Amino acid sequence: VNGVWTFKLKWPRNCPQAQIWKQTSNPAMGEVNAAVTGYQGVDIPYPDAQWGGLNRGTSGQALLDGSVSTWWFFAIGTKYFYFGGYLGPVEGGKPTERVELYVKLPKVTTTPEPTTTTPA
Repeated sequence: VNGVWTFKLKWPRNCPQAQIWKQTSNPAMGEVNAAVTGYQGVDIPYPDAQWGGLNRGTSGQALLDGSVSTWWFFAIGTKYFYFGGYLGPVEGGKPTERVELYVKLPKVTTTPEPTTTTPA
């Protein structure tokens, strides 16, 4: 699906605010550590740990992460716990027990097939 994806990432037990942004790249597709394209922050209360939108995990520790480096902060789909929890934003101060990711897919439009008429 091409277009602009809207994301909302929450850590409800540790961090009071949600991270909301848009990007045109699908984080679950493409190469590991591929650059996030079309990133636009909407509400970014946790810009730490080299935040830059979600991409395929670079460390092998998580399916997706939000650090544009080999770090794996903002992890989604982790293989291992990080000191008993999930690795969220640095400002959360400690691993979190819960991570929530919401995704609004781009609008998909269809183009009608052209019609042809035969002269009578």
